Amino acid sequence: MQGLLFSVLLSLVVQQRGTVSQGANPLISISLMPLNRIVVSESSTTFSCEINEAEFSALSYAWYHDDGEVTSGEGAIITPSNGGQTSSLTLTVTDDRVGMYWCVADLGAVGSVTSLRAQLQAAYTGTFGSNSMSSLTVSEGIPLAIPCNPPESVPSATLEWYIEGESVDTPVTADTRISVSLEGALIFSPVRSGEDAGRTYFCQVTNTVDASLVETGPRVVLMDSQDQGPIFSDHTFVSQPSNASVLAGEDATFGCFSKGSPADQVKWFKDGTEIAANEQISFLQNKRILFISSVQSSNEGRYYCQIEQVGFDNALSSTSAYLEMLNPPTITQHLANQSAEAETETTLRCDASGSTPFTWSWIHNSKRIVSGSHFVVDGNELTINDLGHSDSGVFQCVVEGIRAGQTAQSIGILNVNTFLPHITVWPKRDILTFSGSEVQLPCLAEGAPSPQYSWTQDGTEVQGDRFAVAMGTLTISNSLPSDSGSYVCVASNDVGRTESLPTLVDIINELPVASFPAMSVIKDKRETVKFECELQTSLYSITYQWTHDSQIIISNSRIIIENGNLTIHNLADSDTGEYECVAQISKVGSTATSVQQTVGSTQVTVTTEPHPPRSLSVHTASITSSAALLSWTPPTDDRGRAVTGYSVDLLLVSVFGPDQLIESDWLRINQSNLPTVMTSYEVTGLFPYTAYQFRVHAININGEGLPSQPSETIVTKQSAPTLPPFDVTVSQTGQQGLLNVSWNDPLFRLPNGRGRNGIVTSNTVSYRLEGDEFVNKTTTQAFLIISDLVVNALYQVKVRSSTMAGDGPFSDIVTASTGAFNTLPVVNMSVSLISDLSDSRGAVFNVSWLPPNISQEFLAFFSPLFYRIRFIDSEVVEREVNVTVTMATVLFLNWGQQYNIIVHVFYDGYEAFGPPSVVTMATPKGPPGPVSDLTFSVESGNLILNWKLPHDGGGTIANITIEGFSSSKSIIPSGLTYIGVPFSGHAPLDEGEWSVIASSNNTEVTTLSIEEIHSTGFTVLRVVACSNLGCSWGADLYNVTVPMATTTEPFYTTIWFIAVVSTVSFILLIIVLIVVAMVIKRSCNRLGKSDTYIYNMSENAGSEASMFSIRQRHLDFVHATSQNDSLGEERADSTLQLDTQIGFGPPDNEFVFAPPSSASLNSVSSSSQLRSTNSLLQAKYSGTEHHWLNQGFSQDTPEHHRRRDFIRGLSEVDGNSIIAESVASTYV
Repeated sequence: MQGLLFSVLLSLVVQQRGTVSQGANPLISISLMPLNRIVVSESSTTFSCEINEAEFSALSYAWYHDDGEVTSGEGAIITPSNGGQTSSLTLTVTDDRVGMYWCVADLGAVGSVTSLRAQLQAAYTGTFGSNSMSSLTVSEGIPLAIPCNPPESVPSATLEWYIEGESVDTPVTADTRISVSLEGALIFSPVRSGEDAGRTYFCQVTNTVDASLVETGPRVVLMDSQDQGPIFSDHTFVSQPSNASVLAGEDATFGCFSKGSPADQVKWFKDGTEIAANEQISFLQNKRILFISSVQSSNEGRYYCQIEQVGFDNALSSTSAYLEMLNPPTITQHLANQSAEAETETTLRCDASGSTPFTWSWIHNSKRIVSGSHFVVDGNELTINDLGHSDSGVFQCVVEGIRAGQTAQSIGILNVNTFLPHITVWPKRDILTFSGSEVQLPCLAEGAPSPQYSWTQDGTEVQGDRFAVAMGTLTISNSLPSDSGSYVCVASNDVGRTESLPTLVDIINELPVASFPAMSVIKDKRETVKFECELQTSLYSITYQWTHDSQIIISNSRIIIENGNLTIHNLADSDTGEYECVAQISKVGSTATSVQQTVGSTQVTVTTEPHPPRSLSVHTASITSSAALLSWTPPTDDRGRAVTGYSVDLLLVSVFGPDQLIESDWLRINQSNLPTVMTSYEVTGLFPYTAYQFRVHAININGEGLPSQPSETIVTKQSAPTLPPFDVTVSQTGQQGLLNVSWNDPLFRLPNGRGRNGIVTSNTVSYRLEGDEFVNKTTTQAFLIISDLVVNALYQVKVRSSTMAGDGPFSDIVTASTGAFNTLPVVNMSVSLISDLSDSRGAVFNVSWLPPNISQEFLAFFSPLFYRIRFIDSEVVEREVNVTVTMATVLFLNWGQQYNIIVHVFYDGYEAFGPPSVVTMATPKGPPGPVSDLTFSVESGNLILNWKLPHDGGGTIANITIEGFSSSKSIIPSGLTYIGVPFSGHAPLDEGEWSVIASSNNTEVTTLSIEEIHSTGFTVLRVVACSNLGCSWGADLYNVTVPMATTTEPFYTTIWFIAVVSTVSFILLIIVLIVVAMVIKRSCNRLGKSDTYIYNMSENAGSEASMFSIRQRHLDFVHATSQNDSLGEERADSTLQLDTQIGFGPPDNEFVFAPPSSASLNSVSSSSQLRSTNSLLQAKYSGTEHHWLNQGFSQDTPEHHRRRDFIRGLSEVDGNSIIAESVASTYV
């Protein structure tokens, strides 16, 4: 065979069937029994067992393992077949199932027989002791033997040697120079360094049953020493033949292995004669192995081998080995079936032939016999002393030969003959029973032949129809007290008669009842009931036992049993039922068991709470957002007491609709019990859009019963929210003019019941610029971006949610600015009062602050240009002013009113206001303010005055007075605007010049007669409001001219006068607008210059501008200007930042300031294109002079160029006031 070196059979025992001899014509034999097996682990194997004689067919089979009886179950299946003669056991082989197995056949009365034991093993191969690689240095021509030392293997394992390759290992091939011994050694005779050196060798073993069990031995590397070894070397034995004993028909193998140089030749000899190959004898590995198949007796003898070296005459002889053929045991004398008398002795014997020594064992009814006084084992003989009935049965004689598993057996039956009956069962205790009952007295005896039974009463054999004996048991039917006495059982057979010990039987009538309660009792819950139970007797001992519905009652603190009496306190519903008293009657001094007598029983009914009401329902049509109507029917059982009322419970299933489930407890919702006749109830006070369940209890005198089945879950209808949205947030979006509003829907519900009340279908966002009307926008989302807003302005925002049932309340107002993110507010705002309540014109305050904390990097692009102050009362812008300094005086705010003072910074370069800084302050209570919106008209000869009531100053307005003033000179009107609110003060007239025209406690008087006014010659009227805290500053009407009722002057004269005044006023307005346009044009022509000018103001220039009247709306800068001849029309402009406080007020209360003299003012414009150009026209206030104020500024930056000019003018002509204001912006 190509590539095959050698397969060594280390030990071959795959499955061995023992040779079992039954002898000639046995009565009982086992034709099929379990045999030794070696199988693959986790595989399945089957043992079989069969009795071959139909006369003794097994009634049943049982299988046993080392650990006990085997039953069908997981991994084990027992299957009977062939009409009960054959049984098989199929196993899945695991570690816990290996061991010895045998079967037992039950032959009924004959006995039982067991099979011989078979060993079940799982295939196993061990591991090599070491797998470390080693190396051997060899020389050319030297002999070498490399051992393998294979591990233990069950069963055998084949062994091969391999040469390790890079990808495929090559088996070592045996030839004349290379061989493998029976022990597994690899032998070189001799080594050829060119062929053998430089290679790695290893041996490998494979289990012959489980081919997956493969183990590889350690690797050996042959290293070439480069030396030349001896050309010739004598052979020495590596392995020689050894003695062998085999069973007839088995194979025998001898090995003869040596190492030396040159190669050897092997010869085999038996008893001195050389052996040649034939049909039975063969050689392997160049005759190094002698193989004898199917050994016979003629093969017995001594074997040895001779080693001859090629080219040499000398020979090397091995030791001799003797081959012995073993004969398995064979039964030569079988056990005989035999009978023996009881209480005698007998000896059983069997003989066998075969190779000795033998091992003998004996089995009785499948149980191995251990030698002792009763059973005496002496090899192939068994002696049984004092035979008894239990010694009958099946005996097995088993003989085992030299080789394990080679057994033979013989089976015989022993029958022990008749013996005297021996009573084994009889009544051990006396009997006490009632007359009329059936009495049974058992009796059982052993005897051969089987005994006969009879009974005696007080020495006389019992007779009569009521007495019957069957299988030794005496039965007395319908017993009577006269049947009492001493009873004895008699067992007899041909051998003789045996009597049992006497048994006393006492049959009595039932004892009379002394006391017991009525047949039925009805009691209310929590009451107490007591029952008495007693029998009359003086001969017997009695104990009493009570049961409740057949359950034994155990005494406790509530239920007490004493001397047969039963007391139950605090009755409960569970106490309803049948109560029975049972007496346990026993006879003093007797071993008889006690007898029971039922004394009596009673039915107890405990009236308790009524059963639950039925058919609870909710009327769907009645469900609103806060109520629902329930109805039900009375309970079917009031438990013995009439229903007196009902109670209703509520369960909150969901706080918001049917889906938001919660865990809650049932709540009682009716404060007092509902009347019995009332089987409906309207539940009120429910929450909107909430899921509920309801239940109802019935009530009687015992209390409240269990609740009804809960109603179906209902959901109340939705209503308008009673809570506003929460977490309303207003934030800038990063884009000017936009605000991002977000919020959360109103809470489901607060403890006070307010909540969302339904599904929010829409949200309304209401916003306004402070002082304006609110604007509403609607969305279905919880957010909204408001666009098209004024940049850097404060907005007030509020939100409300709506359900399908209506709108909810608005949230609190949130104020937010549309300014940029990177601008800063002013800091350290403070407000101080500088006037007192004696000034009826109003309160005067100083407001101051500090500029924003702005970094130098921010100032490079954005810097504060001016500040805007706003005074807000009741969400209306009351006054507004722009200043460049960080302080201002606020004139004539209403007394007794709260104001929000807000300061914004206008950032140059950002062209927007920064975020606000707010201070809230309240003015003290004082006189009311002036009336507003004072007008007059002439209708049908009457002068009609109209006005609106002023702020009350914190007091209560008591009356309105109308006063008049007459003067021939023109009166300068005071209609200028101060901080955003028209001021209507009177001219500087002496108080004595005013006359009261009318006064009324009715503040709604608005009509006066023309005759009254004209008769006094009044040209100025004023309206004064008075309260408990003082009178207001008068609101004036100037130049009031009306026709007189008593004059003959035509009415057209007045019309002419009004036309002339109107024409002059219009001409003056045109002149002012022309001047304003010229100034704007002049300023625009100067834009774009980049020259640098330095101008030093002279002393004269400073003196000329030493006094300025503050008459305009606001003043940002004061500018000093001069004509420079060398520059022609060009002006060098300078800006002087004023440190002096600036005041605001009417002309008769002016503030003045003086700029520093000899001031050096610089205006610089460089390549950065930043220039400030300003101009001022100023004339002192005197008489009717014109007053003009021109304010302007421009700024050029690298990104864009912007110029703004503010031109405001005021002129007075013939007592009429003309106000002109223009704003021009130019971008380059």
